[in-house]
Amino acid sequence: MTGYGSALLENDNFSVFVEIKSLNNKNQDIFLKLPKYYSEEELKIRNLLTTHLIKGKISATLKVINKQPSCELSSIINKDFIKATFKELNTLQEELNLKSELSLASLLNLPNAFLEHEQKVSEEEWEITERVLLLAIENLKISRLNEGKVLQEDILNQLKIIENLLPQIQNYETIRIENIKIKLKNAFKEMSVEWNIPPERFEQELFFYLEKLDINEEKIRLSSHIQYFKETIEKEEIVGKKLQFIAQEMGREINTIGSKANEFNIQKIVVEMKDALEKIKEQVNNIL
Repeated sequence: MTGYGSALLENDNFSVFVEIKSLNNKNQDIFLKLPKYYSEEELKIRNLLTTHLIKGKISATLKVINKQPSCELSSIINKDFIKATFKELNTLQEELNLKSELSLASLLNLPNAFLEHEQKVSEEEWEITERVLLLAIENLKISRLNEGKVLQEDILNQLKIIENLLPQIQNYETIRIENIKIKLKNAFKEMSVEWNIPPERFEQELFFYLEKLDINEEKIRLSSHIQYFKETIEKEEIVGKKLQFIAQEMGREINTIGSKANEFNIQKIVVEMKDALEKIKEQVNNIL
C-alpha cells in the first residue's frame, strides 16, 4: 500500500531524521539510504521494516547529525605514503631535469593520501535511531490506513455492482429455459424421424440437460461469497490473502454462470460482473 511517514528526534548529542515511503507491490522490497558507517546496523533496520510493514516497495532514508563530533579526525594523513611519494617524484624530476615544484596540496589530492578513521554507531546513537525509526513507521501506518479507507470504499462499490447484477439474471431465466427447450425439440424432431426416438426419451433427456445447465447453485454460492467478502474486509487484521482467495472463488462462479447461460442477456450481465471483479482483484493486491 502507498504511504508516507517521517520523524525527527534530537538530544544534546544527536539529531536523527527518518523518512519512509511505501508504494503498492505484491511482495516486499526494501531500499535503504544510510550513512556509510551504519553498515553494521543495516540488518537491524531491515528487520524493523520487514516486521512492521509486511509488504510494499519501501524506501527509507536515514540522516544523522552528530552535534558533538569526536575530536579524532574522520580521516588522517597517510604520512608514510606522502613521504615516499614525494621522494620518488623528486628523484624522477632530477632524472628528467624538470624544474617544477611539488606542492603539498597536489600530494594530498593523490589516492591513498588519507587513512580513513572507522566510525562506529554508539549505543546512545542507535537508541535514538531505533526510536525515530519506529515513530516514522507508525506515521507510515497511519498514512496507509487513510489510503486503505479510500481503497475499501472503492472495492465495496465494485462489489455492490456485482451484488446488484446478480438478481437481474432471474429476469432472463424463463426465456433462457424456453429457448433451450425449443432448440432441443427441433433437434430431436429431426433425430427422431431418422432414429425413431420415442417422445418419453426426449422428455428424459430434456430433464437431464436442463438440470446440467441449471445455475441456481452458482448464484447461491456467488451471493454467499459476496457476503463473506464484505464481512472479511471489515475485520481489523491482515486479510489481503483471504480476500484474494474469496475473489478467486467469485470468479469461478461467475465463469460457470457464463458458460452455462446460453442466453445473450445473461452473458452481458456476466461480462459486467467480470469487469467489476477484475477491478476488485487489482485493488485487493494492495491490501495487507
